[in-house]
Amino acid sequence: MEESKEKVQARLREVLDERPDASTDELQDEARQVDPSLGSLSRRQFNAGYVLPVKRERAPADRPKPARAARGTKKKGARRGKKAPPAAAAPASEQGTRRRRGSRAAAAEATAAPATGGSAGGERDRVREVLLRFARDLTAAESRSQIIDVLAALDSYADDVLRSAKSEG
Repeated sequence: MEESKEKVQARLREVLDERPDASTDELQDEARQVDPSLGSLSRRQFNAGYVLPVKRERAPADRPKPARAARGTKKKGARRGKKAPPAAAAPASEQGTRRRRGSRAAAAEATAAPATGGSAGGERDRVREVLLRFARDLTAAESRSQIIDVLAALDSYADDVLRSAKSEG
């Protein structure tokens, strides 16, 4: 069996040397002349088992691979032309209700701000509140695109931090 496969692949190399743009059907016809049992394979099976290995060994190793889109980055609604609202656009109170399971205790602990007196304490609490809102929004993001939306709004969080720090001074 292995010997037959090697003979078929050797024939495919010859054909591809002569005609690099030969179709899978043409290659399968050539391979059937070497091993008639290949007639039972579908075109896809033949391509995967015989043609692709030959083409891979011929491909230069240092050639960069083409960029592919990551799987699962689009929501079903986005495929139909509908855009999901960005995570940063929703109010903080709405973001807090969309937390992942298992983080309720951590979120409750994080939202409980310590009561500190004085002007520095009030400023610290407002900055802490902005940072917690950022953390809530980031953890509520359920897809990569929503995470990117939250990170894209990082400047607005920084502006809020600066505003809350300046409001005391």
